[in-house]
Amino acid sequence: MNRIVKHTFSFLWLVGVGTSCAVFPATVEVYNEIADTKHCIRVKSSGTLSVAFMDPILFDTLVYIAITWKILTT
Repeated sequence: MNRIVKHTFSFLWLVGVGTSCAVFPATVEVYNEIADTKHCIRVKSSGTLSVAFMDPILFDTLVYIAITWKILTT
């Protein structure tokens, strides 16, 4: 059981580091030309940004639950 918990938290930690690193390219703004005009619009993607915020919340919540469970069962 301890190995499963250890591997699960290690995996979640690595996902947290990976999603945090994935945010950096998403913060770069991309400009697209509007049809045949000489004007551009700024396009910004927020898909990876939402994952990067949700993963630490999930990780911290699971750590809190695991610590609480360990304290209450001993």
